[in-house]
Amino acid sequence: MSTTTAAPERRRDLGADIAGAVGLAIVELIALAGVFMVWVLTGLDFDPTTEAEPHPVWGYLVAAGVLAALMARVALRASGRGAGVTAVTQGVMAMATVTAIVLGAAYQVHEDRPKQASPCRDSPSAPWCNG
Repeated sequence: MSTTTAAPERRRDLGADIAGAVGLAIVELIALAGVFMVWVLTGLDFDPTTEAEPHPVWGYLVAAGVLAALMARVALRASGRGAGVTAVTQGVMAMATVTAIVLGAAYQVHEDRPKQASPCRDSPSAPWCNG
């Protein structure tokens, strides 16, 4: 039986892998929070006489998409280098970001759709209108 010294080296690499994965996740969460906060701040209006018009989210979704593409690239590179924890973490972050992009797009499509007028406004005597 031969003994190898790969176990302690692998253990040391695992610690660096975990630290890198956590560090990247924190940086990415800060970047995504920054994109979200910029979108929220564009809709603020301190004039009480006017109603603030919501700012479209499309441009901010593009910024989040760029971040998701970078996350996927880092996941592929980490996988190629044998950094499994970083690869999985970056893959999960990329998928979560893409999910947020899809939900944001669905929200914007809902907001862009014209509001339907009430059918009871035109014919209040219809049987489905109360009153």
